[in-house]
Amino acid sequence: MSTTSQPAAHPWRRKVRRHRAWLLVGLALLLVAGVRMRLCELPLERDEGEYAYAGQLLLQGIAPYREVYAMKLPGTYAAYALMMGGFGQSATGIHLGLALVNLASIVMVFLVGRKLMGEAAGVAAAVVFALLSLSPSVLGLSAHATHFVMLAALGGTLALLRTGREEGGGDAANGPGSSAGERSRAPALRRSAFAPRPFVAGLLFGLAFLMKQHGAFFGLFGALYLLWVRGSQWRAAARVTAAYAGGRSSRAQDGFDFRRPAARASRNRLARDLGLYVLGWLLPGGVTVVVLGCAGVLRPFLFWTISYASQYAAAIPIVRGPDVLRASLRAVASPNLLLWILPWFGVLVMWWERRLDEESARAADRRPGAAARGPASAPPPAQDRSRIAHPRSFLMLWLFCSAASASVGFYFREHYFILVLPALAWLSGVAVSRGLYLLKHDRTIELFLAIPMLGLFALGLGAALIGHGAVWFTLPVDQAMRSIFGSTLFAETARVADYLKTHAPSDARIAVLGSEPEIYFQARRRAATGHIYMYPLTETTPYALKLQEDLIAEIERVRPAYVVYVDNPFSWLARPDSPQRIFEWWRDYWAANLDLVLTVPVEEGLARGSDMNQPAPGTATGNHILVFKRRP
Repeated sequence: MSTTSQPAAHPWRRKVRRHRAWLLVGLALLLVAGVRMRLCELPLERDEGEYAYAGQLLLQGIAPYREVYAMKLPGTYAAYALMMGGFGQSATGIHLGLALVNLASIVMVFLVGRKLMGEAAGVAAAVVFALLSLSPSVLGLSAHATHFVMLAALGGTLALLRTGREEGGGDAANGPGSSAGERSRAPALRRSAFAPRPFVAGLLFGLAFLMKQHGAFFGLFGALYLLWVRGSQWRAAARVTAAYAGGRSSRAQDGFDFRRPAARASRNRLARDLGLYVLGWLLPGGVTVVVLGCAGVLRPFLFWTISYASQYAAAIPIVRGPDVLRASLRAVASPNLLLWILPWFGVLVMWWERRLDEESARAADRRPGAAARGPASAPPPAQDRSRIAHPRSFLMLWLFCSAASASVGFYFREHYFILVLPALAWLSGVAVSRGLYLLKHDRTIELFLAIPMLGLFALGLGAALIGHGAVWFTLPVDQAMRSIFGSTLFAETARVADYLKTHAPSDARIAVLGSEPEIYFQARRRAATGHIYMYPLTETTPYALKLQEDLIAEIERVRPAYVVYVDNPFSWLARPDSPQRIFEWWRDYWAANLDLVLTVPVEEGLARGSDMNQPAPGTATGNHILVFKRRP
């Protein structure tokens, strides 16, 4: 009987198979990079304007909170300064920096997804995250702080996962009951005693918090996950060493305690790693407080980021939270509905997905019978040791903490949902990986789950590309901006900034009465007042009237050469019960001191977002940007 041998695969085909996951992720990266490069000249919106103006002042040596009054933490200001130092002080430079941040986040989502369930899950997660984070429905094309929170939090997650079982993970497997086991365990403990990974993880999660207060919940995720993993290892060490003790009772007669060495090592490792993690998490905030204190801006920093921020976060009653959430979800999820449904299939199937049980990777820690193999037992393969410990706990903790992060204050801004996208992407990866596994290996009724899961994935990708294709690929920049925001306001603020840059002397101070700090940045002129937003002045907080008086006093003292009045309700969000002092003052001030030199109309379409972004009925007074020049 003759046999025929299969021809060997061509070397390049073997290379393609070996690297096909990275090739697919690379295609997603090329798509994202191409879209962001095409739209890198999008005008800055108001949040971007705040970060850019504060970063611009940083590059001039002016500390945050000295001339910029805002409740956000200074991490994103520093990130903007870094991007502008590398790519230039322009909208293009900022959006190029955002492209690098987003691409790095996509790669890290892939790496974590691959640790969950392999390359298929990693690729699916990376593709889903790439499309969702690029979506206009979450304002993904704007460089919001949530992108920078994600970059730091994903980096901290990768560092945390590498803090797992391989650091001294052989304690129980080596067996304390033999001298060989004791000798093999000692070097491992010495190596891990100086392992910096818990500290690095805490440091990165601390940076996530410094980018925006919402990042605190990712620091909580890291602490809980570290406690879960190290606590499980502590319990496993106690069980396995007890089994060794029971099997070698002759050594016990000599007074040797089989339980104490491994259990004590695991307990000490938990305390050490948690201490390093907390130290790393506190370090960025501590350094920031010291630096701002030396710069003399500690008092305004504490007022805006703690006192005022707490009032702002408590403004929406809890009973209104569900209504605001529903309105926001309609705006955010509807354009990518299939990709928002797919993750919940992942939640469903992961509870019976055996590949998440880590049987081979954690066998030595879980089964007392493993003790019988003694010191000769081999450690788990390297590929298994790289798997995520307790993957279901990891996914549920991340989902819970990211959802809590997006829910701070019940505001549910569109870009807040960027904070939950990694969790949705990984759960989508679980669903896709499970569907592919069922197609290959399963013949039970569960096979019917594979069709909707893989179908949702394919249709969701197609729907995202088609639904956002006009903005991503075809519309000119100005039309893309109007499509995203339903207004020409931000394009017109860029026009006003160009006018001021041309007509105002380089050392002139200007004032913008409206929440459009992007004008200061693009005009390259410093503000006459630190109140770059009008929202704190029109809210119903105890501080509103005092802040109006402060703004009036600053403008009258500095006497700006030009004043821009943004006659647009979305730039004020005034309510019927807002203090009216600033409006009464303005009517008298401009008539006595200023001449109108430019009127720029603003065209509005359909407003987007939750009802908390809508102005109160009867507060709209017009839709123009008015530029005034001080009389000689």
